[in-house]
Amino acid sequence: MDAGLEGRAPSVVQGATYERLAKARAEPQNWLTYYGAYDGQRYSALDQIHSGNVKDLAVAWVFQHPPLGLVSTPVTYAFEATPIVVDGVLFMTGPDGYVWALDAANGKLLWQYHHAIPLDVPLCCGNVNRGVAVAEGKVFFVNVTGRLIALDATTGQPVWDKLFVDVRAGESATLAPLAVKDKVLVGSSGGEYGVRGHLDAFEINTGRHLWRRYTVPKPGEPGSKTWAGDAWARGGGTAWITGTYDADLDLVFWGTGNPGPDFDGSMRPGDNLYTNSVLALNPDDGSLQWHYQWTPHDVWDYDGVNENILFDQEGRMYLAHFDKNGYLFILDRMTGGFVSAIPFAAPLGEISIATPEKSVYSGRPRPQGRTSARVRPARRNGRMRLTAPEPGCPIPRWWSSAASSNPRPPNSARACRIGAARWRTAASPNRASS
Repeated sequence: MDAGLEGRAPSVVQGATYERLAKARAEPQNWLTYYGAYDGQRYSALDQIHSGNVKDLAVAWVFQHPPLGLVSTPVTYAFEATPIVVDGVLFMTGPDGYVWALDAANGKLLWQYHHAIPLDVPLCCGNVNRGVAVAEGKVFFVNVTGRLIALDATTGQPVWDKLFVDVRAGESATLAPLAVKDKVLVGSSGGEYGVRGHLDAFEINTGRHLWRRYTVPKPGEPGSKTWAGDAWARGGGTAWITGTYDADLDLVFWGTGNPGPDFDGSMRPGDNLYTNSVLALNPDDGSLQWHYQWTPHDVWDYDGVNENILFDQEGRMYLAHFDKNGYLFILDRMTGGFVSAIPFAAPLGEISIATPEKSVYSGRPRPQGRTSARVRPARRNGRMRLTAPEPGCPIPRWWSSAASSNPRPPNSARACRIGAARWRTAASPNRASS
């Protein structure tokens, strides 16, 4: 049963309108969204702590978590939440369905809400929660049983409570919601348990369910041919990390997780869209505007949920994504067009930017299908190597595979591969990459 510790916080969230959240960067003293601002940069302009005094930091206060409940699976408990700070009030979540409002200056507990978790809830990866969203006088959070709950930010009392996943089917929920315009967006967890991932939107004030976007297409939908048989029905692709949002484009960018089963690709031949991808969605109806898949047919549990960071440079609008496959991807966020892929890590091998090749699969099973979204496998002396786009394969800055009706960018010197488009040039008619 639910239990709360009654109290009262200042009415600071009443003024947390969409217009204010969209300009959160202008309030460095606050942290109004999961990433600090909709762009996902996690950047703070505060300058009181710097290289000259960081050594003098000391503990100001400690908030200790209360005793935990029990669950039937051997999971871990941890703080994984990003605190939200609004004008001196700190809102945060903990494991096991807890939400707190604290005085940010001294750690004093202002109110507590607890939504107890049943003993037999199946959890993949820990009894954790990643935080809250705030808007229009309310605090929004999900618990692992898949409920999106709106609390009165002043009293901590429930305003509405909506179920959006089926915990008995293996689904759960752990992410921090995203408040955009008059909506709250959430995603499901549980990709290891044979579920079909989805994103949902609810109306901020009433909790009315507005739309659902499945991340794995059913037969007949775009992308469904990347699945065989009925594998799509348990294809994974859960959306368990909070998305980012561009108010000018009115697009939400959300990452999706691994396909299921994780490591046995023989049960799901094909690229397995839209797992390990970023989806650009219209927040009003959930319609898919474009997608980009980081790792087709993932058999290493790389996921693709890491942050999609938005930035502008020289008049262009970009999206950056550091993926677990070892590449930093840069996309045109208007169209999803590929810009570049830069190796930043080599957990299974070495990266040579000069060649640019990455031999990462030594001692690992050969991947079924393509190894990574913009990296194509090639055989050299019986050894798996990877070739990626490089400066020698120039693409005009104005061209993108999503925006152009011509799948061949104007480059005849060599074969290139950008985004979802493939082409072969007259100079190398029998090679798909070089």
